[in-house]
Amino acid sequence: MKLEIGYIQIRDIQLADESGVEDGVLSVNTKQLEALALEDEHLEAVSFDIARPGESVRITPVKDVIEPRAKVEGPGDVFPGVVNKMNTVGSGKTHVLR
Repeated sequence: MKLEIGYIQIRDIQLADESGVEDGVLSVNTKQLEALALEDEHLEAVSFDIARPGESVRITPVKDVIEPRAKVEGPGDVFPGVVNKMNTVGSGKTHVLR
């Protein structure tokens, strides 16, 4: 099986009670995101907000960005050797948010 990449075009993002993508809008479950971040023992509390282009906000510089991907079929995981164990992953299906 060859690698198939499915691109999901995102045009907006919102904080919500459930995560998902509908009509190009990425909804992010705030409670799940907070729980995931608080697994880090160095964090005592977290909160999230969305900053959009043109808004009067101050954001610290982003030093590194990893394209959001999810392996949905086939062996291995995404970004082997970086965020997962080394493995051959050149087959199956991967979804990518753009």
